[in-house]
Amino acid sequence: MRRSIVLFLLICVMAACGSCWGKMELNEIGIVVVTAVDKEPGSDYRITVLAINPVGAGGMILPQRSIAWIGTATGSTLMDASKNLRSSASKKLAWFHNSIIIIGEDMARSGVRDIMDFFLRNWEIRHSSYVAVSEGRAVDILQVPAQIEKDLYMQLEGQIKNIPNRSKAYVPNLKDFALMMSDTCAGGVAGKLEYQKISRNTFSTYSEEYRKLLPEDAETGTVHLNGSAIFKDDKLAGWFDETETRGFMWITGRVKPGAIIVESKGPEDRLAVEYKAAKSEIDADLTDDGVIITVKLRLKGMVVEQFGKQDFTREENIEQAERLLAQEVIDEMKSAVYKAQKVYGSDIFGFCNCVFRKYPQVYRSELKDKWDQAFQDLEVRYEVKASIERTGMMGKPPM
Repeated sequence: MRRSIVLFLLICVMAACGSCWGKMELNEIGIVVVTAVDKEPGSDYRITVLAINPVGAGGMILPQRSIAWIGTATGSTLMDASKNLRSSASKKLAWFHNSIIIIGEDMARSGVRDIMDFFLRNWEIRHSSYVAVSEGRAVDILQVPAQIEKDLYMQLEGQIKNIPNRSKAYVPNLKDFALMMSDTCAGGVAGKLEYQKISRNTFSTYSEEYRKLLPEDAETGTVHLNGSAIFKDDKLAGWFDETETRGFMWITGRVKPGAIIVESKGPEDRLAVEYKAAKSEIDADLTDDGVIITVKLRLKGMVVEQFGKQDFTREENIEQAERLLAQEVIDEMKSAVYKAQKVYGSDIFGFCNCVFRKYPQVYRSELKDKWDQAFQDLEVRYEVKASIERTGMMGKPPM
């Protein structure tokens, strides 16, 4: 009997201790989903956040809704700025669900080593957060109203998720970007955000409500994710356009299924080829004349659109299209390599690591300390094998 009483009391004590200590209601926090960093004149940093404030409904009939809040503050360090940000926030800010990090152009050009230390050391920041660089100030990018979604975060997240369908932009996560930036010989690549003007006859419900507050001739625009930002050491060196970005992705094996335009005799005679699989391999050789890099690529595709009169029931026409497709891919890779070598001097392809893996002793003794110059002088060769496996629902043009 006594054992039963003791057991009963023990269960009661355990149940009483099971309450949530330090619990916080959902409507008491602001969930930060986008964090932007700018360099202020002098030595201060500006941090800007887009936070979602969940608001619970009063009853069971109405659904829950979320309200976006944008806050900004400056400080001598990023941590100082983040603490100062709380002076204007009505809720406790939490970074557990931060998905996007935007670095302003001036901040990126001055060096990102210090801010990377903040993000990587902060246990609230997920390493899966995407990293992008904005043309101009990042705080201005976050002021742009969304065109389709309820807030800019949802619009940017949708653009990032659509990247595999076009392969004309590259946005790494925080972990991959940190690994690139920590490489002693290779350069880094991040996403590129740009502001584009739009005409007033293109709008969605939410941006149109915003425009009602503006004069009739006021400029409006939207944020686009195009191309990529190129880093040398820890500083922004410049930009890649869409074609150069896909050239970088061809070489490094990051291209996802997409489409490419192939011209044979000009704009009136061209093909749109959808590629489904692409595999790249980088090889390095040391010769008396220097380093030779060979990029080998294999891709498969199908014809999805045709301008012209080629008859793809004939084998010679398919072979010609395959040669043109291979040359188009080579041209894109060449454009990326030329700009990285001659303009920015940044080995974003990791050619140095290929040389080191194959010739570790030679690299350490002869190339490591002068790789910047060796990269600019090395020769790059291309071997592309393209195969068109299907021509769609027809071989000949319909008319």
